[in-house]
Amino acid sequence: MSNWPIRAPWLLLGLIATLSAIAAPQPPASIPADWFRPNAPLAEGDGTAGFVVDPSQRETSRLFYQSVFMASENLETGWTGDLNGCVPGTLSADYQDATILRVNWFRAMAGVPANIVLDSDFSDKAQQAALMMAANGQLSHTPPSSWSCYTSDGAEAAGNSNLSLGNAGPDAIFSQMRDDGTNNAAVGHRRWILHPQTARMGAGSLPGTAGHWASNALWVFDDNLWAARPAVRDGFIAWPPPGYMPYQSVFARWSFSYDDADFSTAGVTMTRDGSPVALTLEALSYRAGENTLVWLPAPYQEGDAWARPTADETYQVTVSNVLLDGARLAFTYQVTVFDPSEKGLDYVPQSLIGPEALSVGATAFFEFTPVAVADRYQWRVSMATDYTTIGDAESGLGDWLAATSPEYAVISNERAASGVASFHLAHPQPMDEQTLTFNRSLLPAADAQLWFSSWLGWATEQQVATVEISEDGGQSWVAIWEQPGTQQPPASAAFESVTVPLGDYADRSVSLRFNYRYLGGTYYPQTTADVGWFIDDVELSGVATLNLEAIQATDTDSRFAYTPSAAGTVLLQVRPLLFGSYPGEWSPVKQIAVTAGASECSTLAETLASLNLDNGHHVYRSEISLDIQGTIQVGGEAFLLLAAPTIRFQPGFRIEAGGRLSATAQAVSCDALSRAQSSVYVD
Repeated sequence: MSNWPIRAPWLLLGLIATLSAIAAPQPPASIPADWFRPNAPLAEGDGTAGFVVDPSQRETSRLFYQSVFMASENLETGWTGDLNGCVPGTLSADYQDATILRVNWFRAMAGVPANIVLDSDFSDKAQQAALMMAANGQLSHTPPSSWSCYTSDGAEAAGNSNLSLGNAGPDAIFSQMRDDGTNNAAVGHRRWILHPQTARMGAGSLPGTAGHWASNALWVFDDNLWAARPAVRDGFIAWPPPGYMPYQSVFARWSFSYDDADFSTAGVTMTRDGSPVALTLEALSYRAGENTLVWLPAPYQEGDAWARPTADETYQVTVSNVLLDGARLAFTYQVTVFDPSEKGLDYVPQSLIGPEALSVGATAFFEFTPVAVADRYQWRVSMATDYTTIGDAESGLGDWLAATSPEYAVISNERAASGVASFHLAHPQPMDEQTLTFNRSLLPAADAQLWFSSWLGWATEQQVATVEISEDGGQSWVAIWEQPGTQQPPASAAFESVTVPLGDYADRSVSLRFNYRYLGGTYYPQTTADVGWFIDDVELSGVATLNLEAIQATDTDSRFAYTPSAAGTVLLQVRPLLFGSYPGEWSPVKQIAVTAGASECSTLAETLASLNLDNGHHVYRSEISLDIQGTIQVGGEAFLLLAAPTIRFQPGFRIEAGGRLSATAQAVSCDALSRAQSSVYVD
């Protein structure tokens, strides 16, 4: 797909274009000897986790998308090369990990082995191939030696890689899975990414630079290319696969693969929530990966982004008349397309169970509800402070962090709702998100609101002004307000006052940002006073900012111990670590009132001793001594913790038959009283 900038009729700016071009390789007839790695270390970084996912559960699919897919978004390349000097350079380990993580996310959802690792030799050569594609502004699996920045290793990688121009890293993997373009009707890139036998890949990428497109080479062949097919979850390999699928990763081209299947007489029928769906079959091609049938369900055409559903949509797919081992087979499965920003009926929020009041130095245990796909858990403490600051651009960015292209200024003096300045977001580099993020964690109340003044200038329908919120510290974001452009004229005649309720996130720690999103297709690249999104007079009400302490691991998978060190109101939260080590959403806060400890009170803890005899007679001496040893914990729902009392007797003390010795410990902690009693009976 090509993404074309446009210009307002009155702007004398040149017309440019960014590409989203891809090319799939043909496999070698035999495996080269130097591809074998019988004893060599395979991994480069930590981008593989051996994921096994059950997408038949909506919440599992939602969490897998929000935690793992989103973990591979928006990372810096860390590229050290020089395109003008033909230096391929290297990429940061985090960026390479994110690239192969994206591969493994798609493979896990498709039900094929999702433990691909990066081979360092493949990656080195793929980096040279990516350099060649960017330097020459075109794609070729057989680049000529006359190309700029040509190397034989780069040419080798070009012949063994999925190639992208206009995308790099994880974005390139996404584009290759989407496989749009008239020359990609066979979805060859998708077939190689999902090839079940593959165990090792290589990845090379270049970020976009002035005058050159971003590029990627994903080496997809290894010495397992012709190995026996491993078991796959569904028997077949479909995209989208059976189960719940986030709509963002459902593409216009659907595919169904089965090794050695004959699809020459096969047909496909589909229904959506029980109603028939028209579709168009693509021409068959058996040249990449497993044999595959491809079709486009109406009303989508190649290159279209899947529409965000207002409610879950269930598609039933039947692939019939498939010839396999002499038999005619039919396969029926269901795909439910859903919005992962919307929690479903199987979502169960985590909650904390424990005392609501503690004294300083007292230890209490807090239990929490589990998450089905969690491997372990973390907890944290915070304190809240009311927030009342108004964000206007006259005072600079203030509490906002800008992540924007360097070609324009975020603080603009060309347009303002009040004063002389406003914040400005534009798309000179449409592949990059343009964001303003509040730099503190927020705690909304039930009546919390965000107010701001908004002016959306020249913008296409693919350029969307958006307010987003995050419950997992900024790893994944959900749109809570948006305004798309109107192509022309400007979407807003003047600044408009916008109110966004935040009460749905009451008692949750959240992050907040403005994001000028680009959805693909046409866009305005100008950064002048009438183009893009202008924001002014940002105000929050009914919110507090959180002062966060260090995140800690829980003691077990069901509870943790907390000992407050200072008086005040504290907030406790817990979160799961999912699918290995990927953070999930923080739980709603549990508010704890912490009072001064016993040593800080006017009434100090003391021990009392009493002797009670039910019958008979006794001798009572004042020298008797009772020592209560252990920890005393009081307050709220807390319970008294005491070791077994140690009792010492002075000479002359005795208990007659039938008597009883009772030791009572009384602990006073300002506003709480607890007692424990130990008795000794004498026959």
